[in-house]
Amino acid sequence: MKHVNLLCTSDMMSPSAESRNLHLLLQRPDDGINSPFSGKDEKSSRVFEINTRVDSGIFHAPEVFPHERRLPARKIAASGRLGYYIRYTFNLFILLTVACGIFACTGNRKPGQDTQEGAEKSDGQIVTDTEHQADDRGYIVKVGDMAPDFTMTTIAGKTVKLSDLRGKVVMLQFTASWCVVCRKEMPFIEKDIWLKHKDNPKFALYGIDRDEPQETVEQFVSQTGVTYPMGLDPGADIFALYAERKAGITRNVIVDSEGRIVLLTRLYDPDEFASMCLKIDELLTD
Repeated sequence: MKHVNLLCTSDMMSPSAESRNLHLLLQRPDDGINSPFSGKDEKSSRVFEINTRVDSGIFHAPEVFPHERRLPARKIAASGRLGYYIRYTFNLFILLTVACGIFACTGNRKPGQDTQEGAEKSDGQIVTDTEHQADDRGYIVKVGDMAPDFTMTTIAGKTVKLSDLRGKVVMLQFTASWCVVCRKEMPFIEKDIWLKHKDNPKFALYGIDRDEPQETVEQFVSQTGVTYPMGLDPGADIFALYAERKAGITRNVIVDSEGRIVLLTRLYDPDEFASMCLKIDELLTD
């Protein structure tokens, strides 16, 4: 008697069906018998792929088994059902895993989480930076907006509140010691803006260092040689009032005497920097 391994890959067979087509993969020992079906030799075995028929629980494949023409089909059907259930369970598991991953990334985030706890509007309402649509440079404010108010402490220990500077043209420079572009731009800010306007009572300039300890900021100021005031921004909470918390720097914000934003810059571009200098001169001569 020849021994044959049967792997059912058909659709599920109903026990009540009189006749169903069955697609099988048959593996049998290579005994040198020629088969009318295409096969693939793998070591000492042949794998045959056939389409056959099941009638009343009997498997018919006389071409492959000329001396054994009838095989019970119930075991074959059971094997097919088992394979189906295994594949179904595996696919369901994959779908559930993907769904859980998506939920973990996007769901159940409270307003302000991973951005800021809240900022006070001029009308007293509390808003968060998640309520604003960031532009292509990462800003969540735009020209014409009232500059979001904040209070900060400089490395000299002075407390500064933006709204207390109304009546002045204010330049805010967001920076950090690890920012190469900031280090490139800051000497120009010192020379072309600060030294030019520092004695003007209608002008104020503050650097705002992003989330670094005071010792680091003091060293940073010493290395760059700037003399304009530098404030601390723990947690980047002030930065997050103006741009997405994880957005890059350097950035400059120019605020007019009424507290409105009139210019926003990003990185250091000589042409944009020159335009900013001209804008400050224009505001101070009005």
